[in-house]
Amino acid sequence: MLNFAQYLEEAFNKPYPYTGGRKQSNYYVYNFKTDDGSRVVVKMEEMDWSDDESSWSIVFLRNGTAAVTGEGDALRIFATVIATIKEFVKKEKPQEMTFSAEKPDTGPRGSGKQAPLGSREKLYARLTKKFAQQIGYSFTSLSIGSATDFLLVKK
Repeated sequence: MLNFAQYLEEAFNKPYPYTGGRKQSNYYVYNFKTDDGSRVVVKMEEMDWSDDESSWSIVFLRNGTAAVTGEGDALRIFATVIATIKEFVKKEKPQEMTFSAEKPDTGPRGSGKQAPLGSREKLYARLTKKFAQQIGYSFTSLSIGSATDFLLVKK
């Protein structure tokens, strides 16, 4: 039986096989399927906020949603997302990249009451900090409203 450190290491050393990665207009799309049959799409879209910088937004959806699904396998999925981002960075060398982690809704439906920083956001923060350093980016995050926004800026 694996201990947690071994499980973590294995999850990051064995991302799911993925396809895609060809530029289409102003975006890249990667796809993969998890062991439970879920479909995950990773999309990097170029933002035209500035002519001087290469800014990209990253979105990843599991079965069409960015919401917390509770279906598990978060580490291996995030490891695969990181693998796609590494490939993307080699191709585009973006100045900055952004992505968000939605917060779970804790109030009655439609109340808009949001939880403090959740486990998903904490996981993303830890993993992104480590990953950003490996690829030469600095990392910041801002938790507001219904999500935490993450920003990676090339050093």
